[in-house]
Formats: sequence, structure tokens, C-alpha cells
Amino acid sequence: MLNLRPIATGLCGIVASGFGVAELFGQGTPARASAPLAIEAHVVNQAGDPVTGLRPDQFQVLIGGREHVVTAARFITGRTTFILAIDQTSFGAASVPAARDAARRLMSRIGAEDALGLIAFPGTISIPPATNRPPISAAIEKIAGLSGDAPADERAAKSVSGLDATVRALGAIPGRKTLVVVSAGIAMPKESAAVAALTEETATFARAAEAAGVTLNVLFLEWNDIRTHGPRLFSFARTTGGTFYQLGLGADRYVGNLVKDASSYYMLDVAPLDTERDGKEHVLTVTLIDTRLATLRARTAVTIPAKLSGPF
Repeated sequence: MLNLRPIATGLCGIVASGFGVAELFGQGTPARASAPLAIEAHVVNQAGDPVTGLRPDQFQVLIGGREHVVTAARFITGRTTFILAIDQTSFGAASVPAARDAARRLMSRIGAEDALGLIAFPGTISIPPATNRPPISAAIEKIAGLSGDAPADERAAKSVSGLDATVRALGAIPGRKTLVVVSAGIAMPKESAAVAALTEETATFARAAEAAGVTLNVLFLEWNDIRTHGPRLFSFARTTGGTFYQLGLGADRYVGNLVKDASSYYMLDVAPLDTERDGKEHVLTVTLIDTRLATLRARTAVTIPAKLSGPF
């Protein structure tokens, strides 16, 4: 049975409980290093609807700048695991209604068969992903705005730390996960040295998300200026193949598009070269041959398992 005992220590509780994943999702199977590399790609039209019926030869995949033949393009749709993460550090009391509204909209749009979990950081709100919605509804009413009077760089550090801890904890859940972050953003640093370090920050986050099987999506609250507080979250979402929406008058449509997009995707099979099977990260570029067809999103880097030694 799924363990739904109270989690008293927030993110630490997530790691300790594993979200009850063995019982709910079953055990994962490690991928063989000699198997084709499976790359997830989301393709939507201008209305935000998933595009179906695409063939392998309609995709282009570059690994380290070298083109690889796509041998299969499987369109997958169905049950999805959503994790709703509320960055309470990023906004104040005035934005609490908007944050709760975004959470309710997401809960109302996902399918009854989809699993939904909720975590708010900092704090002790932590609900394992399941199809049971009442605990989520109750937790949403406890969302608080905790920005306070702390300096922007201090709040930013807490936000990044909370996101990183959440992603790494989600690695305990087998399979792919859609992380939806409700946030008023993360301030850009003022010091030039800190700005220069953001590229590595994004790369580190992307590696953690890939290892955990997480795609990050952002619902940006209009509490802070998106020009100063949006870029870091936008970069996190882009590098994991996720979406970034600024909530406003079109909130319901944006949330609906996010759910449709997360629930349908292509899995592309490509065969890495033996020299690429090195257990290291490689730059990944996935596009459509005819970009007029639709918009495609995928991760911007991929770690290719090292080649197995011996007869296997």
C-alpha cells in the first residue's frame, strides 16, 4: 500500500518516504548501455495541442553537433505523474490567492488516472503523488507567501536550493515526472561574477533533472518583474524540455496547454556512436526538419551510458 503517513520534515521527509513509490509505481529497470538512446520530444501546434502522426524522418537529432538517424518515433500518451511545487520564498501574502488558484487549476485539469503530488518549500507541506485529490485540496489552502523582508539574493538562494532538493528527491520515483513550479521567479544576481556562474548553475540543474527523469515547467506569478525574475527559471525549464508560462488573463488556457503537452510526447530512438558511449554529457539538439509544422521542445543535453565491456 502507498505510505501516506504525515511527512513532518518537508524535503527530508520526501527522501525518507520515497513518496511510497515502490508500491505506487513499481520498480524501474536500468537501461542497457548498448540499447538505442531514447530521447523525449514534445511537439505542439500553434493552439498548444500535441501533434500526432510524425515519422522518424521528420525529426533531426544532433549529438555533439553530429547528426544521428532517428530509427523510431513512438507517440506516447496516457497516465502522467505530476508534482506541483510551490516556491513560497518567491512571493508575499498578496500573491497567495494567485498561487492557490494556479494549484487548483492544475489539479482540475489533469486526468483522474494521473498521479499528483504537492510540495511547498520552505515548509512541511509534502503530499506523495497519488490519484487521491482531497489531501492535495487541503494542502493547497495552507500555501503561504514567505518572501518577507529578506534580500533578493537570499530569497534566490533559498529558491534554487529548494528546487534542486526537490528534483533530486524525485529521483526516487521510477519513470518520467512532470514538475510544475508555481513561483514569482528568482532574482538575477547583480555581481558580474555571479551572473557568469549562472550558465554552470543551469547545466548542473539540467543534469540533476535528467538523472531524476524530471521535466520542469513553470507557472510564473505576476508578483515580481519577469525581466529580472524570470530568466533563471526560464533557463531551467528550457534545458529540461519544459514550458514557461506567465500567468495572467489566460491562466486557464496556459495550464490546460501545459497538461496536454506533458501528457503526450514522442520517444525518439537513435543509436549513439561507440565513441559517444562514454558515460558523459553531450550537447543535444532536437528539431523538426520542417519547422513550419509545429514547435518542438526537448532537453538540451544528454548523458550517454558508458559502453558495456564483455559479450553483452
